Amino acid sequence: MSMDDRALGFVGKPLRPEQIEHADLTLLLVDSGYALISWRAVAGPEDCLFHNARRADAYYLPGLSTNKDRTFGPNYERDAILGRHPRRTVNAGFVDGHVERRSADSLGVTATEDGGYVNRYPLWMPRKSPQD
Repeated sequence: MSMDDRALGFVGKPLRPEQIEHADLTLLLVDSGYALISWRAVAGPEDCLFHNARRADAYYLPGLSTNKDRTFGPNYERDAILGRHPRRTVNAGFVDGHVERRSADSLGVTATEDGGYVNRYPLWMPRKSPQD
């Protein structure tokens, strides 16, 4: 597996529920512009990596405030910037089975100066990694 593959966030063996420490806090499904979404889509324009350039403008969390700093195709811009639910919220399903309406910005991930990230674990990543 290459470093580029790991950067996409869609790799690894599937986990059993008992392997996820905080199932009630870990995202399973969330509204998105594209069928696949990972924490990279909410990490800001510089870290928004997607493997398919033709679909990159659909790789977003609707209503996320940092989307205003990205470029989207005309079919996606309104949804990406204004969101699709009241007050820029998204529907989020968690590993334990519950569903919440959450502010899009509450799902954002930000980089730290030391190369780590804030809000990646346990929200987007089921296990803590050294960079969280």
